Amino acid sequence: LPPPCQVPQPEPAEGWGTWQGGGKGGDRMAGLGRGLGQVNWQNESLTKVSKNSYEPSPVTESRSPSDVAQWREANGITVEPARGGDAVPNPILTFAEAKFPNSVLDVFRKSGFVEPTPIQAQSWPIALSGNNLVGIAKTGSGKTLSFAVPAILHIGTQP
Repeated sequence: LPPPCQVPQPEPAEGWGTWQGGGKGGDRMAGLGRGLGQVNWQNESLTKVSKNSYEPSPVTESRSPSDVAQWREANGITVEPARGGDAVPNPILTFAEAKFPNSVLDVFRKSGFVEPTPIQAQSWPIALSGNNLVGIAKTGSGKTLSFAVPAILHIGTQP
């Protein structure tokens, strides 16, 4: 067997310590948490976290199964409920249906968004219901906002 590869480390700049965190300007976070003790969680009272902050609009809720199936097919959306899980909620097709705070809707308007993208339309009600999902879509399809908006709204609803 050949000897293991040795990767040369660059010399530290004058006054900056070493690459391993010693000296001036090394890893300032190395001692972070050093003084923390063990927590006995049995003796702690934790605030309940609410995972389901979704209340569908009457328009979203009343959408017929055939209309939903047709929209999903037209937009290349495939859904599979988790084994033993709840039915997958209907997609949110307009920002008005989403019932987001005005501050969020204003950002969408100012950014030029007219309606949710297909991945957002289907993923928002799932994520806001506190359920897990796997979303696969092309770059530029709005995937980031499909999980980021529910995450931010979830954080805002916690005590």
